[in-house]
Amino acid sequence: MKQGSAELQSWVETTARERGLLHPFIYMNYALVGQKVYEGIGVDNLQRMKATKLKYDPENVFGRIWRGGFKL
Repeated sequence: MKQGSAELQSWVETTARERGLLHPFIYMNYALVGQKVYEGIGVDNLQRMKATKLKYDPENVFGRIWRGGFKL
């Protein structure tokens, strides 16, 4: 199932890109494990989020104790 889902997702992204329909934003709840969800918010926003994380959680406590999900 995982391989089939990954192949389908690859086909969908390629086809959408070829047709000029691909939008970079990926809704986290619908994302597959290998997808890069944060890249869709833009480079500046991603850098600002990482800076905020570093400021308030320099020891990566939440990154270590929070299971699952997409981590910065």
